[in-house]
Amino acid sequence: MRFWLAGGQLYPDECSDQAGVLLPWSNVLVAGSNFLQTGTTAETTATAAAEVDCGGLGRFLVLTGRRVQVQNLVVRNALSTSNATGGSGAGLLWQCQGNQTAEACGMQLSNCSFYNNTAQGSLGGGAVALGVAVVADGSEAAGTTTGRIVLEGGEFADNRGAGRGGAVSVVFAGAAQDCSVMVAGGAYLRNVAWGMPGAAVVGGADGNAGDALGGAVSVFFSGTATRCNVTGVGAGVFTSNTAAGGAGGPAAELSGSAGGNGGLAAGGAVSVYFNSTAADCAVAFAGALEASGFSNNRAVGGDGGAGCEQCQAGNGAAAFGGAVSVHFGGAADRCHTSLSDGTHSNNSAFGGRGGGCFFCGYTYGGMASVFFQRSSTNCTTTISRGTFTANTAICLETLGMAYGGAVSVYFSSLVTGCSSRIQEGMYSANTVGNRNPLGSGCYGGAVSVASAVSATGCTTSIWNGTYIGSSALSNGHGGAVSVLFSAASDCTTEISGGSYRNNSLPGGEGNGGAVLVFFNTQAVNCRTSITDGTFVSNSALSAAYGGAISVYFNFGMAANCSTVISGGTFISNIAPSGGNGGAVSVCFWGGAVGCTTLVDGGLYSDNSVASNSGNGGAVAVSYIGAAINSSTTVRGGSYSGNTATGGGSGGAVSVSFTTMATGCTASITGGSFTGNTVSEAGFGAAVSLRFSERVVDTSTAISACTFSNNSASGARSYGGAASVFYAAQATNSSLALDSTRFTHNTADGARSSAGAVFVNLGCSQYTPSPFSPVPPLCPTSDGVSIALSNCTFLSNSADSLGGAVTILALGNSSDFARSLAGLRL
Repeated sequence: MRFWLAGGQLYPDECSDQAGVLLPWSNVLVAGSNFLQTGTTAETTATAAAEVDCGGLGRFLVLTGRRVQVQNLVVRNALSTSNATGGSGAGLLWQCQGNQTAEACGMQLSNCSFYNNTAQGSLGGGAVALGVAVVADGSEAAGTTTGRIVLEGGEFADNRGAGRGGAVSVVFAGAAQDCSVMVAGGAYLRNVAWGMPGAAVVGGADGNAGDALGGAVSVFFSGTATRCNVTGVGAGVFTSNTAAGGAGGPAAELSGSAGGNGGLAAGGAVSVYFNSTAADCAVAFAGALEASGFSNNRAVGGDGGAGCEQCQAGNGAAAFGGAVSVHFGGAADRCHTSLSDGTHSNNSAFGGRGGGCFFCGYTYGGMASVFFQRSSTNCTTTISRGTFTANTAICLETLGMAYGGAVSVYFSSLVTGCSSRIQEGMYSANTVGNRNPLGSGCYGGAVSVASAVSATGCTTSIWNGTYIGSSALSNGHGGAVSVLFSAASDCTTEISGGSYRNNSLPGGEGNGGAVLVFFNTQAVNCRTSITDGTFVSNSALSAAYGGAISVYFNFGMAANCSTVISGGTFISNIAPSGGNGGAVSVCFWGGAVGCTTLVDGGLYSDNSVASNSGNGGAVAVSYIGAAINSSTTVRGGSYSGNTATGGGSGGAVSVSFTTMATGCTASITGGSFTGNTVSEAGFGAAVSLRFSERVVDTSTAISACTFSNNSASGARSYGGAASVFYAAQATNSSLALDSTRFTHNTADGARSSAGAVFVNLGCSQYTPSPFSPVPPLCPTSDGVSIALSNCTFLSNSADSLGGAVTILALGNSSDFARSLAGLRL
């Protein structure tokens, strides 16, 4: 509908009588007669307060002037079908433009219907395009815009828009201040936003494709945004909408130019995109519990253009949010994003393919993505309640990565003082992965929170959710939840309560069958706390750390970091084939200085590491790099029926130091260990403490524990209850066994030793290598003091040495001290 002005009256040119005479509405109120049309340059202010109730909408007049105010224009019960335009908004185009300012521009669509409209203009909006802008001489100019846009109810189906908004595109141009957009209910069905394909790359031409933002609704801030809000409320339904980036143009033969890059896709249903800096802005979508939601929406990054014999293919483009994308393209300061309630299922995001089978676009959030492209400060992201089912984030080719099968929060640049909160909610059967089984790592089958550069003073909180049957494929990590840091200082991760069942890492070598907290380069003063959850039947596939939980410090030495695993129930979790920690793993790959690890209480039953020398059927704490002034405590807890098979160590608990340990402590205190096992060539049916290289000023203790009916059952196994193994020189170090009861433990495999406790001082064997063909002397074990006090050993047995205790010293043990006090055998 095109509105014309005459004598203070507003005339719609498509609501005329049969003779074609324009009829004014008595219910349309226009204050003043200087309502400005396109091309005027008057300095006066135009103010309108209008309400229109009419079907058969075509297009609105573009309103311009030096200074424009259009307040509370309401269109109700309109119908628009099968319109097409090479411009924007085939069903409705409304723009509030000014050469200096565009202030208080207000538009509300109420219960309108738009079907099968198509637009290809720069504003986008297959059905509706709403623009608030400052324009001078035909181009965007410096100035401020304020406005309020409301989309209330209605139905938008089968509309198609180029670039932004398959159904509705809202654009704020210039510096936006105190602007707001509200999407209140409504049904958005089968709308498509598509990116224009790239042209063939000939003679240096640009073959890059166009982006696609918001399969149903796009809100785009082209300039800076201050105190702007975008909200979605009520029982809205978004179903089968698609945002598809364009394909890059192919490289011409012998052109010497690469194929064009694909266009990104953001928000299969809804995209909110801040193209420049944003401050004090908020984006919030709140469903009506089970009455609203996003289902079967897709965001598909464009494929890269094909290369030629002498030129590179184009890159595939990223996909953000199969249903919802909130994208901060510039620096973000004090911005807040929240998504709550609703039912969200079968949404998907696919990163585009590289033109030559490589350089796939990364993928973020099968259902929702919150992405910070530049630096972010004091921002919060909250995902609360809601049901998330069978959402997927998949990278289609080899070198791409994917984050968050359902939800991804990603910080691409420096992040300071930001918090991410995942509260409650039901997550089931979500998937993240790479379609190529040899592809790059993928994180968080249901939820991923990741920072790619450096994070300072940030908090991630995950509380009381239910996570069932989610998975991270092909070298994936975190079957349900992944929290990933590149480098971090003074950051806190809190995971509290919740239920995690049947989550998995079914392909490749991944960590954390249910939960992963990962520090990739360096961590300083970081705190990780995981408390009181229920973890049942989660699994990793191969050489994994943590069948249920993995806290992993990768490259670089961790400094002054604390990890607490407190309470919780862990049943039938698995880290097979060379894994560490059938239920829980804490690993310091790059070493640790001043770090503390506490596993406090909890119930651990029937967890396992299977085959190829796995460690810690229930819990493994592993120091791969040097450990300095660091402590590990396993306190209290009940451990029953846990196993480490195939030469594993610690049927229930393993604490291992692969390289030097200096000034460290390792203690097992107050726990109950029943019916745990290791098999052939295993060490410590219940507990294994192992030092593989030099030990200095380090103390080890097992105190106030109960060990019963544990078994080292395979041939050449050691320690029916516990094993403490010093493989190299130890200086000024100690081992204490105090006030602990050992009953009915066995080492009954052929040539197995120590029915209860096995202690090895110095090497037990040496295998020459090409780099050291002449075996050196066996390492010495001088400087170790062993104290056994107030312990009870009853009915323990071994096939070979030591029915109760075996202390084996093969090296130079001249300073070996042994104290037996209050011992009952």
